[in-house]
Amino acid sequence: MITPEEFDKSEAGYKASSALVTQLETAVNMARRQLDKTIISAPFGGYVTGRFVELGQNIAIGEPVMAIADMKTMRIRIHLNERDYVHLDRNDPATVSIEAYPDTSFPGKVDKIGIKADPGTNTFEVEILVENPGIILKAGLTARVFIRTDILRDAIIIPQHCVLFREDRKEVFIIEKNNIAAIREIKLGQTRGSAVRILKGLVPGDNLVVTGNQYLSPGDRVTIVP
Repeated sequence: MITPEEFDKSEAGYKASSALVTQLETAVNMARRQLDKTIISAPFGGYVTGRFVELGQNIAIGEPVMAIADMKTMRIRIHLNERDYVHLDRNDPATVSIEAYPDTSFPGKVDKIGIKADPGTNTFEVEILVENPGIILKAGLTARVFIRTDILRDAIIIPQHCVLFREDRKEVFIIEKNNIAAIREIKLGQTRGSAVRILKGLVPGDNLVVTGNQYLSPGDRVTIVP
């Protein structure tokens, strides 16, 4: 048995203690939220490539802390002239060779094709995605990219220097029976580097003069050098 005064005193103490517990729980929850804000999680897994703050430094909201790179797939930026650019399509297969690994080739594909030429170089930027097994490729390495855009079957390709340009005609010299030089008018197709495709005028098996053709005349006898 307790007196009413003792009951009121105990009840007041209980309420005060409950209020203190609530206040402390609120403080703990606030501290936990503040602690959670001290942990910065990256949106993806990768490797730290740069750190912009030091231990104990105060940072503002939105201030960069670290740079992270996903090294499983690398991105190579190349620049193509308009002649090669027009033959590209997204996902065209590519083969990449790296100067640091001369005996290894890396498969890739065309990922992004620029839609505007650089006014300074008149070239288009193209991005190639390359798988990076073992994470051996690093940013900044020099790469050579080979892109397969078209497969020309049964195409006749010759060196451009074999073609003679005479007025509105394009001609080459071929070797007929008894090693006699004959001239043949041709129609040119697409050029790639030092080679050109022949659309008309030559057939498989023709013997083409590749050296000294500027000194020949039809009917001259030539010597074939293996």
